[in-house]
Amino acid sequence: LQDAALVPDHPADQRIRAKVDKVEALGFERIAYFDIDATQVLSEDALELGEEIEMLDSGTTRVAGRFDPGSHVQPGDTVEIAVTTDNFHFFDVDTGLALRS
Repeated sequence: LQDAALVPDHPADQRIRAKVDKVEALGFERIAYFDIDATQVLSEDALELGEEIEMLDSGTTRVAGRFDPGSHVQPGDTVEIAVTTDNFHFFDVDTGLALRS
């Protein structure tokens, strides 16, 4: 995930729009937090860890995107986010096993 303003040639069909709630400037990257319209999935393992998990409204999922430090995104901004699926990892909800093609 990247601030689409920094990758203007990124295909339009590989972008999402979201309102940024929080930004952490870490020097070498900026972590932008936002919600997307997708059903939140939690595995049994995640629930068994006993960590406090923020449950969002049905159909909403919290996302953290690692943005380039050159991004000027601020909390409250609605931005386009470039989505590159090269580094996505998917897991079976029932077994927790990685899904590979």
